[in-house]
Amino acid sequence: MTLSISPQLLLSAPSGAEFLVVLTIIGIFLLPCIFYLITLQNTLKAISFENRQMQPGNVWLLLIPVFNIVWQFILVSKVSQSIELECKKRNIPCEPQPAYTVGLVFCIANCVSWIPLLGWIAGLAGLVCWILHWVKVAEYKNKFLVQI
Repeated sequence: MTLSISPQLLLSAPSGAEFLVVLTIIGIFLLPCIFYLITLQNTLKAISFENRQMQPGNVWLLLIPVFNIVWQFILVSKVSQSIELECKKRNIPCEPQPAYTVGLVFCIANCVSWIPLLGWIAGLAGLVCWILHWVKVAEYKNKFLVQI
């Protein structure tokens, strides 16, 4: 038995430059997500074990396609609960459910962004809320690390 490759397949195969462009585009979108997840993970690591509502490594489950649609809501809620409990333990002033509202809006906007016509507006709102959530969680992480 011999393996033969059709000439049409060879002509349609992506060139090195096309592959590099696709890899660059994926990297541009994936790199900020990875830094976001590292921030969430480090925030949970800065929270004492008894106040953590989830394990720090579980933030990486957000990279699983389709599953992440539900997991993002759980993640935002658990991180918020963990931050609130840690703030109470350390007597750090914080709002009720810190970073939860902006995180929830991010999750909802992320889901709505798949609806035609509303997608680009929701996507833009989701991007802004994602950045705000990221900054808010990082601020609490820094507060916890200063107090150690």
